[in-house]
Amino acid sequence: MDFLEPMIALDETHYQDGYKDGYDDGMVSGKEEGRQVGLKLGFQDMMKEIRLKFRVITGSLGAKLGYEGRPTSSEQDLEDI
Repeated sequence: MDFLEPMIALDETHYQDGYKDGYDDGMVSGKEEGRQVGLKLGFQDMMKEIRLKFRVITGSLGAKLGYEGRPTSSEQDLEDI
């Protein structure tokens, strides 16, 4: 038995403990970040669907909305239709 084996085993134990702690922390933060991204993307998809429905309704009614402010990308899309 080498006299350095206990130190290597201790080092390996610390490595495994650190890895496990980091992995567990990453799982918690990863799930939270994934939840936030999912909510953001879900909201964006929902807004796209609402905008599309709104365009269909206003187009079928022949309505044109006037806006005096600075145009945004969604308003530019309405003008393109």
